[in-house]
Amino acid sequence: VAAKLLVFSSGFGVIFLVLSTVFDSVITFFLFVSIAEVIIFHCLAPINTAILCSVPDYLKNMSMAVFIGIQHLFGDVISPTIIGFVIKQTNFRFAMFLLMAWMLWAVLFWTLALLQSLHPDAPLSRLCCMIGKKSKTSDDHEYEIYEDDAKGE
Repeated sequence: VAAKLLVFSSGFGVIFLVLSTVFDSVITFFLFVSIAEVIIFHCLAPINTAILCSVPDYLKNMSMAVFIGIQHLFGDVISPTIIGFVIKQTNFRFAMFLLMAWMLWAVLFWTLALLQSLHPDAPLSRLCCMIGKKSKTSDDHEYEIYEDDAKGE
């Protein structure tokens, strides 16, 4: 359910963000951006819940601090410099469109997460297993599940 919310929230948010760059009216721009922001902020509850449920109790505060720090590092710190460079090279409207369309990455990754949650045996889960411990059998070329992985350790 959370993955569906993330896909649809980020998808509809991108639509409203891109629409905000199409119209010439400032009022229309702020209206569409406001609607998009409300929709996109629906994504924070499932993300925060997933982070808090994936760490032990004594690391919950630190995990949220790291998450917020990463958000600001990749969002607030570097984006003004990049968008300023794009504005100097092109124009303001294109830079705003690029900034709004950048949310398509979120839609892509949340869609991949949704597909993975619906089909746990998909190639993405096999890829994740390959990143960790590798153990191919010579007969069927499938990856073995270690006992400690099955127990959740």
